[in-house]
Amino acid sequence: MREILVEIDGQYLMETLKNAGIANITFARSVGVNVKTVQRWIHGQVKRVTVSTAEKILAALPCDRQKLVLPDSETKIVSQDPTLATLLDFRFINSLETRSQLLVLFKSLKTFSINDLSTKQFALLYSVLGFIHLKIGSIRAAKFHLTSSVTTFRKVDDKENTGWALYYLAVVRERVGEYQEALNHLESIRNVYAYSDDLAVRMHHLQGKVFSSMGSTDQAEDSFRSAIKVAKEQCLWTDELQLSYYRLGWIQMQKGLFDKAIWLFLRSFVVSRKNEDGFAQLISYRSYKVACTLLGRCPKIGRINRLINRESKLVKTRSQREIVAQIDFYMALAERNFELAQSILNERAARSISKQSTRTAVSSDTELMRRIAGASGQAESFTIYLNAI
Repeated sequence: MREILVEIDGQYLMETLKNAGIANITFARSVGVNVKTVQRWIHGQVKRVTVSTAEKILAALPCDRQKLVLPDSETKIVSQDPTLATLLDFRFINSLETRSQLLVLFKSLKTFSINDLSTKQFALLYSVLGFIHLKIGSIRAAKFHLTSSVTTFRKVDDKENTGWALYYLAVVRERVGEYQEALNHLESIRNVYAYSDDLAVRMHHLQGKVFSSMGSTDQAEDSFRSAIKVAKEQCLWTDELQLSYYRLGWIQMQKGLFDKAIWLFLRSFVVSRKNEDGFAQLISYRSYKVACTLLGRCPKIGRINRLINRESKLVKTRSQREIVAQIDFYMALAERNFELAQSILNERAARSISKQSTRTAVSSDTELMRRIAGASGQAESFTIYLNAI
């Protein structure tokens, strides 16, 4: 038997941290975890910790053991040997970050007999399978399982889990270009189902992404600002907060408001550093550099050499490589380095054989570079650049 897990009260932990005046990052270092883990504890995304971790929390904070570690009769202390109740828990699923962790979970779920499941557990199983397929990129399978999950949750009138399942189904719709369907799902959650502040931030951010893809810049801006407002009010330092700052920064770039864009990219960088998200730090910093270059300023973010040196390890997936390459392309255009821009385009084109969206972006950026290179003067090329961001 592996080490026992106990359930902790995240609300009590958050209040104790505030009363003691201890920063999350200081507390995280004392316990030996990262800041993101602490945030998941205090916002209830992850409730179970090992006994040894609970002891470290008690040693680092003036906590009351009986208030921090919930009673056995309420928490149903479980071991790390997987049980169905543990596996079919969205908070537990959201704590998994790597593809390998998700695949292990997927194999564990397949060991349970469907005949042993209640209707609600069956719906949860569909949700979890859909979430896993979404995480590992199997969009068609994710859509099937999440649609089945929503249908089954509605049968048992589980409003909270229906909201989560609908949100992830909306994510799938957005990825395949079914934008109106995604908006309809988000509207259904707001009108009918229960949702937490965490889910509210995610919905605002996703809505902003959808509006951006549809070309509705003003509505996208409003959605990203709403996500930032809710996250700040509830002290939710989530990935969606960082991404909302980042995407809002590029909207300001499109409007030519470079000073505002610089501030937003800096906020994105701060949040990503607090969350210890290396890739988010990288794209925030590079976007910040583009805005500074267009204003003729020198970037002032320090201590980023380590980040730049780790770039090859931070950029792992095809979509991440495309994001970084497109930012580098815009940087080359801002510096009017057309030779470098063409080189970046060639590399992106070579990687885009099997992905339609990337091929479209490369084609659009190729035309943009030709127009800027052929512009008669600096002012004209600058205007072309702004209109095409």
